[in-house]
Amino acid sequence: MLTEISLEGEGLPMENNIEKVKQYGTQLFMKFVGWQLANNARNHDKFTLVFFDETASLGIEKEIRDTDILFSNPEEHQMILLMPNIGESEAEVFLNRLFSKDMFESREMTAAVIEVRNSKTSPIDLLTVGDRLLKQALNMTSRPTYLADHSFTKMALQHVRISIIDEDAVVTTVIRNLVERLAVSEIEFEIKEFHDGQSFLESDWYLTQHTHLVIMNDVLPKKNGLDVLHALRALPNTKRFHIFMMTKRHSEREMIYAYENGVDEYMTKPFNPRLLEAQIKKVMNRLYHE
Repeated sequence: MLTEISLEGEGLPMENNIEKVKQYGTQLFMKFVGWQLANNARNHDKFTLVFFDETASLGIEKEIRDTDILFSNPEEHQMILLMPNIGESEAEVFLNRLFSKDMFESREMTAAVIEVRNSKTSPIDLLTVGDRLLKQALNMTSRPTYLADHSFTKMALQHVRISIIDEDAVVTTVIRNLVERLAVSEIEFEIKEFHDGQSFLESDWYLTQHTHLVIMNDVLPKKNGLDVLHALRALPNTKRFHIFMMTKRHSEREMIYAYENGVDEYMTKPFNPRLLEAQIKKVMNRLYHE
């Protein structure tokens, strides 16, 4: 296993240059965790930090995944493992497996675990909390497998834009009222109505990096729903758009075409408001709470 990390252009293979990693560990930690926090904000992701006593370095570097990165905090005699894209529960499985290895069975090993979802924190805050938590675990009479801190698991408030596009003002009003009643934790909705496809595409409303839910009819004045669909799916970072298509038609061929060209959900009019509410909640929970 070889994990390449670098500082100022110098390559630092994890296993072959462990002394160099120890020398630059804290600086590298700040840089890599900063990148992970930016990734959390952009992709609504998570990562986990695991703090060990320095004696764990005798075997842990041979057990980590290819995507994990091991740092040293020599001032505190600690090793810090950055585990991208996983939460506390997966880290617990890793620790239980790790501490059952022969190399650790003769030692009373423990760790501190911090799952990070909140992108508004800082690397120094995480370093400070991890250091305090590990020292607490090490000073306990009966050492636990790990102690966890949950201060950073609550995601920062997310802004989600919702566009409702339908020629019928009654339909747009009904959907707006439905969305305004939705309660999804840590999410704030910004809603705007349009009554034709062209006014939507000529606006700058959708030119944002926020997650954007588009609920639109397939038949619209000026630019129809498929025109809007093709325009959105041609944009960079098209995954930020989640598109619900409404229709009065029952043609399976047209529905298949819409799905193949980027529609996420298809609803036949007249639609059930409670079903639409459940579909919106499903999308939000999948993006922000899994």
